[in-house]
Amino acid sequence: MKKYLAFSLLCLFIYGCSQESGPYPATRFTYADTNLSLVTPDNWSRTKIPSSNYQTIFTEIQYGIKPNIQLEMYVKQSDIQQPLEAYLGNKKRLYPNYKIVEKSAFQTEGGTSSGLKIKARRVNAESTPVIHINYVFYNKREVYIISATCAEPSLGQFESIFDNSMKTVKIY
Repeated sequence: MKKYLAFSLLCLFIYGCSQESGPYPATRFTYADTNLSLVTPDNWSRTKIPSSNYQTIFTEIQYGIKPNIQLEMYVKQSDIQQPLEAYLGNKKRLYPNYKIVEKSAFQTEGGTSSGLKIKARRVNAESTPVIHINYVFYNKREVYIISATCAEPSLGQFESIFDNSMKTVKIY
């Protein structure tokens, strides 16, 4: 009986600590405590990573990496330059081999939000090349930076999925 009770408590603890859920059909998802929403890719899951304030949207592992979409920065200010410089500077400190390889303007469907698309590359500890596509959205009140990440060999499969999801961003 004691073993059964201990096992039941362990299962309940593990289940309670896991916040992973899904996969979900493509649906509009609003990040908690923000004015930003987007349509998630079809059949992707969500989880709350302890080091993040927001849920991460992800799919199955490819080349040792879970392709994911994560809101990494949200600030209430209209100036885009300072938050963007701070964000990119932090990435370069975290990943010394983090290199920006492409920058371009990015527009959502219907032109509801202006943005930038910044593609960066790094090599992780397992020697896998990783691509971070940082989408920066802003309006007169807020700046949001969303990072979409995948292994470089799977970029051809995921870049259009990331772009299509980011094109649905709305800032209310």
